[in-house]
Amino acid sequence: IVDNYGREFSREYAFSREKPSAILTVGNVQQELSEEEVGYFNKKVTITWYDSTITAKMYGVAYTWNEDGVMIKQNLNASDYVSGTAITSEGYYIIELLDIDFNSRRFTFFIDQKAPTLELSANDKAFESGGYKNSDVTTSYDLGSEYETPISVSLTKDTFPISYPENGLFVEEGFYKLTLIDGAGNSSSYEFTIDKTAPEGQLFLEDGTEFTQNGITNKGVYITWVEEGVSATCNDNAYYKGSVLTTKNEENYRITLTDKAGNTSVYTFKI
Repeated sequence: IVDNYGREFSREYAFSREKPSAILTVGNVQQELSEEEVGYFNKKVTITWYDSTITAKMYGVAYTWNEDGVMIKQNLNASDYVSGTAITSEGYYIIELLDIDFNSRRFTFFIDQKAPTLELSANDKAFESGGYKNSDVTTSYDLGSEYETPISVSLTKDTFPISYPENGLFVEEGFYKLTLIDGAGNSSSYEFTIDKTAPEGQLFLEDGTEFTQNGITNKGVYITWVEEGVSATCNDNAYYKGSVLTTKNEENYRITLTDKAGNTSVYTFKI
């Protein structure tokens, strides 16, 4: 530097182009997150630095829920962020660090602690996981929160892996299990069975001889079946598997078998 009298002066200045150094911790585990990445986490997030010249601002939207389950949104308009402060509320966050040399570093992430949900319906009626249906089943999954996190679906039919149908419609008989996992690691599982086949029974005379549908006899008659979960009625009264009917009846006996999916089969005879 030269002043108006021709005198020269020199000063040394040190500038750094390195981004501010900080540690991102999810739960109790340190994680790497570049500025180009968006993190998805289901635990508290803490950002820590040890350079006292660094300042930080927090942007985004935080979500909380009141006692009635109503979501409350809090806009974070460049609020100050202090090193080591745990962020626990669900939401979308941007933390921007700035050091004394005006170098900046940005962390962008979601906190999502709600598992994805799946809606199950058959014949336009919703049902819970574990249901048995004798018609096509429609499924659709929803995110646990208003902000988007990527979801993957794992699906098996009778324990064998298959692909999730594009329209979410299941037609074939079988036992299905779906597991949904979102980008933050939250998961939920759902099961259902499609059974469109009527239960099969076999009529017997009291001496163990097979008896035919719509037959007439002067001996006692009973019916049995193999499928589990089948219930039965005889002329609209409860019937227990293997019970021998011996009473003469002017009208036909009518035994109705009903499985867990609602399929029925009817057997009639006369004593």
